[in-house]
Amino acid sequence: MKLSSLLLLGTVTLSACAGLSYVQPTSGDRARVRFVTDTSGVSVLRTYQGVDCSGSEQEWMRLRRGVLLTSSVTRLGMPLWDYEEKAAKEVYVATAQPLTAIFWGTSVETSGSTRTSYQCGVPFTTTFESGKDYEVKYSWHRTACTLTVSEIVAKGQGHEFRQIASFSNRVENPNSQCLAQFKRFRMD
Repeated sequence: MKLSSLLLLGTVTLSACAGLSYVQPTSGDRARVRFVTDTSGVSVLRTYQGVDCSGSEQEWMRLRRGVLLTSSVTRLGMPLWDYEEKAAKEVYVATAQPLTAIFWGTSVETSGSTRTSYQCGVPFTTTFESGKDYEVKYSWHRTACTLTVSEIVAKGQGHEFRQIASFSNRVENPNSQCLAQFKRFRMD
């Protein structure tokens, strides 16, 4: 596996502690979506206008298992919540067009007096249907990161996850421009 085909970089990062900068739609066609991370480092969700990560970039939120200083709890009462409060946020997402984003995770390792920050990002494009509930879950394992999109559906007296898509940090033709966005230096 070639390193150039992965969105996995060893970098030094500067991360603020903002929680949610996304402005939710208050009316119209929209779905309820829960964004989740399993990382103890800061995870960031950034969206783009084009399915190839082109156009303007907007940071939607920062998540983290553990302390995230300025983050507030954002919940809409969706079923199947089983997360630390700062590791997930539930928001309304407009359904008129697909959502294209990169979900970044960060891991920090310390060796003596040296701290190294590693980032792994998953580019994805998905669509949501109005009036439905979804979960977008970012997971990072030492050599790769993945993302699953699931619909939350009623089953009997409860609910369950029905996976509708999965993505990884492998860069392929439709999202190759996303690698350039991932590598772009940011001061936040």
